[in-house]
Amino acid sequence: MKILIVAFYDDNFGDMLIRTCFVQLMKVVLDNLGIDSNDYTVDTMELKYPDKEKIREANLVIFPGGGLFGLSYLGFLDYVETVVSETELNNIPVIFSSLGVNNMSVNEDISQEYRLYRLLEKKCIKAISARDGIEVIKKYDGGLHDIIEVCDPVVWAKYVYSKDLKEKNNSARIIGLNVVRGGLFKSNGIAWNAKKEEKYLLNAIDLIKQMGFDYRLFTNGQFLDSHELYYFSDKHDILTEKVIIPDTSREVVKAINDVNCVLGIRMHSSIISYGLGIPSINLGWNPKVYEFYNHIHKSGRVFSVEEWNNEMLSKMIPELLNDHEYSIDRDYLMTLYGFLYRTFNLLFDRNLSEGKCFAFEMIEKQLLDMSVPTSEDDTDLRIKIRNGTKAFDRLYIRDLQKKKEIKKLKGQ
Repeated sequence: MKILIVAFYDDNFGDMLIRTCFVQLMKVVLDNLGIDSNDYTVDTMELKYPDKEKIREANLVIFPGGGLFGLSYLGFLDYVETVVSETELNNIPVIFSSLGVNNMSVNEDISQEYRLYRLLEKKCIKAISARDGIEVIKKYDGGLHDIIEVCDPVVWAKYVYSKDLKEKNNSARIIGLNVVRGGLFKSNGIAWNAKKEEKYLLNAIDLIKQMGFDYRLFTNGQFLDSHELYYFSDKHDILTEKVIIPDTSREVVKAINDVNCVLGIRMHSSIISYGLGIPSINLGWNPKVYEFYNHIHKSGRVFSVEEWNNEMLSKMIPELLNDHEYSIDRDYLMTLYGFLYRTFNLLFDRNLSEGKCFAFEMIEKQLLDMSVPTSEDDTDLRIKIRNGTKAFDRLYIRDLQKKKEIKKLKGQ
């Protein structure tokens, strides 16, 4: 049996972690169902580079999660349609797991909404679960599937990456500040930008120092986010040891594990934090952020750009550091495992009762016994180099165009 995982590959390593954590958890589910590891292979494919031959060779295609649904500026729908059309033609079953919605309000071309209806009516789609935006997904599904809410696979990070994590010094009181590219906010219709982020970071660092705490600036790895942090730290003479720019998913998880609380912007900075049992707050730049914090029963820890100020930080930083009861909700983590167990049980006709589903402790043990292959680090580095090269090429071409314009203006 050939299982094909179709995922968005990006140097924003939250997206890469979705795939990695999902695959590790899926292997436990298959073992739970009595499917020997010799009886299946797991292959992966980049969403934006669909390989029709690889799709046709698969016996099962799975989208492991992330904000792939909608009509947003990211254009994921085009790629998802390509994959699902090919699976429909070849009668290959498809699972959408931990599906999320990308800001549909950003794209005003609502005339394309019929594509969402047409997508979900494909007979090859056997099961759907939603990480966020479940009501939106249900609207376009029209009752064809029993869609349930599950967690993002990355909330399992503590167990998936256990062999890479060292014991934290809880007396250090280090605050992690997540840094992102300024254009993220404009792209999502939020009135914030790089200058406002720079001002926030400077104020936050001063406040943290006044409180007698330490800090670390980090990104989720994305090239433009990292450029933003390089620029900021160089401009303001930030000590090198205070700056963490991960080159792999593993390094993102380790960086967050080394702090005591997180002031997050990208959602996966908070999802990873939660998965590691580290308290966090998050800037509310996208509806999915609010949904995640609602799921973990911490809705009061998401703040709008208007609320994201020193007054809020003065209150929230001590609250986070002193939240000794903050912990991972095992029932929340089990929503995804339960969905996969039931779905695979039906697909593979194992006829196993719910009572034979592994308990959390058994899943934890199996994940702890596994380790994330180093080949995943190689993939992350390849993606980061590729995206960095593309970003450089765009700037180079734009620079050439500007030079031509200047030369033309000088000649007039």
